[in-house]
Amino acid sequence: MLKEGQKYLISDYSVADATLTICKIEEHPTFGRIVHLCLDGVKVKTSYSPMGFTTWLAHLPFSEEAVMESVGELVSENATPHNWERGYRDWKDAFDNGKAHLWMTTVSHALLSLANSLENNAPDNI
Repeated sequence: MLKEGQKYLISDYSVADATLTICKIEEHPTFGRIVHLCLDGVKVKTSYSPMGFTTWLAHLPFSEEAVMESVGELVSENATPHNWERGYRDWKDAFDNGKAHLWMTTVSHALLSLANSLENNAPDNI
């Protein structure tokens, strides 16, 4: 069973040591358990970053089923996610107003989709 503070390797992802940390789990009447993740060690190509990619994502919300399909080896039971609260608050406000969603696909698939979106929609002035 998934618990807040658990850190797992991301299964089926091209970066071997990429991890997901469970920041928060909340119940929703329509979507069931929503699992909020912080991702470390990922490599998401984006022109938003001067390096051309980012290795950390502070907050991404997923369905519990999607996370269950995404977890590999358990790395820690007591990880402390960092700097995810602001992203959560922004998402929660937008979600409650019908302007945000949660991922219902695996973490690796979400990362690929996110990278494609960031690469194709980045403004020129960043």
